[in-house]
Amino acid sequence: VGEFKGKRLLMLKNPWSSLRWRGRFSPEDEESWSDESLRQMLHYDQLTSVDYDRGLFWIDFESLVRYFDSVCLNWNPALFRHSYSVHGE
Repeated sequence: VGEFKGKRLLMLKNPWSSLRWRGRFSPEDEESWSDESLRQMLHYDQLTSVDYDRGLFWIDFESLVRYFDSVCLNWNPALFRHSYSVHGE
């Protein structure tokens, strides 16, 4: 998760890796990744991401809400004492 110039970005993983995100902040989106300070802040190497897909991708929050109906989170519950649920607007 990161925020850059008012834009909230999340790194997600497609566990099936069968299709690739091609919207804003996808590896092919050169315009969104044109700011070097953004790439440095997120430790993002666009060239590696274009050639090597592990199912990980960055997406802006607005695109997440627009194109995805749900997101499933998976974590080790022993690491967290609390849980929090948000249901869409």
